[in-house]
Amino acid sequence: MSLVQNISDSIVEQSSASQTIAQKVKQIAQMAEGNSAAASSSASVVLDLQRQSKRILATVSHYRV
Repeated sequence: MSLVQNISDSIVEQSSASQTIAQKVKQIAQMAEGNSAAASSSASVVLDLQRQSKRILATVSHYRV
């Protein structure tokens, strides 16, 4: 094989590897976006549960066992 052919083959291989890396980075970014949305939703649910707990505690605190 000639030097030019070796260089050409290497460029094709590097291009393919670069495309694969770009796809994987995009997938990671999408997963991070999904995780961020899930974390935000979880935080909202936690705040709602805290509010409900306080209301329940205020309601039942009048009763003594």
